[in-house]
Amino acid sequence: MRSVLEQPQGRYVVTGTLEMLDLDARKGRLRSDLGRPIFFELIDPAPFQKVTIGERITVQLDEAGRAIKVIEQPPPDLPGPLPQS
Repeated sequence: MRSVLEQPQGRYVVTGTLEMLDLDARKGRLRSDLGRPIFFELIDPAPFQKVTIGERITVQLDEAGRAIKVIEQPPPDLPGPLPQS
């Protein structure tokens, strides 16, 4: 499953489990479906006041890794690889 989708104008959509969120320091971290950490900075902490640690969220990031917004409805999960015969 892809956890980062490149968008036009250097923006990215990232889906993962929220592991860390510090609204005062304006920093957060997601864990992707591949188990990789995704660090980001918050441009505006207000949209993140509604999310909780452990929640699966989708965030739009700019090219510098700053969170632009939380996307309310995440993209659908892609099917995993077929079993090897």
